[in-house]
Amino acid sequence: MEELEEALSRYTGALLLVTHDRRARQRFTGRRLELREGAVTSDSAE
Repeated sequence: MEELEEALSRYTGALLLVTHDRRARQRFTGRRLELREGAVTSDSAE
């Protein structure tokens, strides 16, 4: 996992990340889209 995290931290392009790992979301995302009950919400990643 450390090698993947290092590679992602250097990547400057767009990325679709699907994860339940809160640490990964906090480290690699700047915006979060959530799909729930047919509706999409957006906010900054926390």
